[in-house]
Amino acid sequence: MRSTPAAMPGVFKYRKMQELAKKQGLSNRSLAAAVKVNQGTVTRWAKGEAAPSPKSIARLATLLGVDPSELYVVTETARNLAYYRVLAGYSLAQLAPLVGTSPVHLGRMESGRSSIPPHMRDKLKEYLNLDEERLAKAIRRSQTPRRRPVARPFEFVPAAPPATRQLIGA
Repeated sequence: MRSTPAAMPGVFKYRKMQELAKKQGLSNRSLAAAVKVNQGTVTRWAKGEAAPSPKSIARLATLLGVDPSELYVVTETARNLAYYRVLAGYSLAQLAPLVGTSPVHLGRMESGRSSIPPHMRDKLKEYLNLDEERLAKAIRRSQTPRRRPVARPFEFVPAAPPATRQLIGA
């Protein structure tokens, strides 16, 4: 199982989590119980060895009394649809049925490989708590141009002749 989901383009601020938990007198055990994960998972988060899921980031932020964006940070240019989905506390599998599509199709929309129909734009704005301008910027950032591989002509290389074996001592 992967510790950091591929769809999460940001950085989990584990030191910030530790600092906020310490101020509130929360141990890894109490954090784990409140976020509904095991203590070993929270320990890995605290060491920076793993990142929480979107749902866990949302729960941690609520527990620690901060906005999720204080625990999960990306640069302005990387704030795409996946970023806002994570901040809202949804995984692909959780958000997809709410907007009326499959997780695979939502992933394609997030990566810019599929267009977003108008009715889904409205639902994304609702569930991700975005205005039209932010949604439009997130969609543009998701649609970064992809490099195509350069076509190269085939080149046939003659096969090397088979090596002959000699028996030693014969």
